[in-house]
Amino acid sequence: MSAHIASLESFLLLPALADNGPSQYILVKAPMSWREARAFCRSRYTDLASARSRSENTQISSLLSNTAWIGLRRATWAYWSDRTPSSFSNWNQDQPNIRGAAVDSCAAVDTGTGLWWDVDCHLENTFVCQKVYSHQQQTFRLRLRTKADLKDPALQQQVLDQVQETTGQGGGAP
Repeated sequence: MSAHIASLESFLLLPALADNGPSQYILVKAPMSWREARAFCRSRYTDLASARSRSENTQISSLLSNTAWIGLRRATWAYWSDRTPSSFSNWNQDQPNIRGAAVDSCAAVDTGTGLWWDVDCHLENTFVCQKVYSHQQQTFRLRLRTKADLKDPALQQQVLDQVQETTGQGGGAP
């Protein structure tokens, strides 16, 4: 099943700046229920996508060719699936409108408009995952005793390479 799902994924990566650091949105075209989509995103990335601003919502909706799940589920619609507060919303007129305890409703983004609809969570939709990268800043104090020119770019690169090797941090971007 994993290979089948991997073959259905569409990795359309758009860099975005979320409240908690740089992130990417990934459109997954394998239809799943909201809960299955959330589990899939959590196992491979960070979580279902959270749109915390109009800009982020626009980036998410620009990926879509069909309606897709995002990380919002009815429990007052107050929190994203990653448990952060939901202060931005983009509901279509008269939405959310599914009422009653019998229906578990989740938010889906409409293709062209980027507006949100509440949809039965058990239905299958494509979905958007979010990968959040956390950056840690480390400060080093080095004491060098050398007659070499410390402004030499080649020497600076050698020092950086040794620091990265020592700390276990390879030199690539996320």
